[in-house]
Amino acid sequence: MIKKARGKQSLREFADKCDISHSYLDDIEKGYDHNTKKEISVTIETLQKLSKGTGYSINEILGVPYNLDLIPEDQPIDELPEKIKALQLLDEVLIEATEDEIIQIKKFAAFLKQQRTQ
Repeated sequence: MIKKARGKQSLREFADKCDISHSYLDDIEKGYDHNTKKEISVTIETLQKLSKGTGYSINEILGVPYNLDLIPEDQPIDELPEKIKALQLLDEVLIEATEDEIIQIKKFAAFLKQQRTQ
């Protein structure tokens, strides 16, 4: 996905656009660290930078579609678009979210989940 988004731009140009080093971008595209030859693990901060630089959502970068399996089968059809809009909005917020904001979002989600069990 990243290589496709980079298109004809050089590694250096695209890495600058994403605010990461060109060697790290190369590692990400290849899927392994060029020094250790181990599979690369990308942080949420790097995913946010790639998302901002590519214009793709983090889900798209990871190849993960919105998880419609989380929506109950008996959910009325007319309510589905609002849930999808909410997922898209959350995705947009996460693109530029700070670590503190991510912690707040996780706490809020845990709060909502707890409210359902009471």
